Amino acid sequence: MGISFIRSEISLRQITDGTSKTYMAGEKLVNVDAYEFNDQTTVRDDGDDQGYLIGHNGDTVRSSGCPIMQDFRQTIAQHTTELLYNNWGSAHSGGINMMFADGSVRTVSYDVNKDVHAAMGTRAGGEIVSEN
Repeated sequence: MGISFIRSEISLRQITDGTSKTYMAGEKLVNVDAYEFNDQTTVRDDGDDQGYLIGHNGDTVRSSGCPIMQDFRQTIAQHTTELLYNNWGSAHSGGINMMFADGSVRTVSYDVNKDVHAAMGTRAGGEIVSEN
């Protein structure tokens, strides 16, 4: 389990996998057609239609069990059937910016090993993580 979940109150000492190896926050995958959503736009991204104060919601929570992806034009069918609102992502060409529990911000590559990515999403899984 990570550090952000409904009613979470995680202290630093509960991050036994190490604060430098545990995700705290990061960028999310967004449909490029919804970058400039307004009242006249018909394309909306359900994972990006609320503010950050909404709480535990598809707009604010991502899963390290889902792959990191670069933003792309999504069809309604893709967005709905693939549940893409759970993915970390960004418009950057090399990867996403992630903040770790130690306060550092680092770029995580789109081709990060899926097991490493999943391990950095947990706080007390006991995995040994090597980012190389």
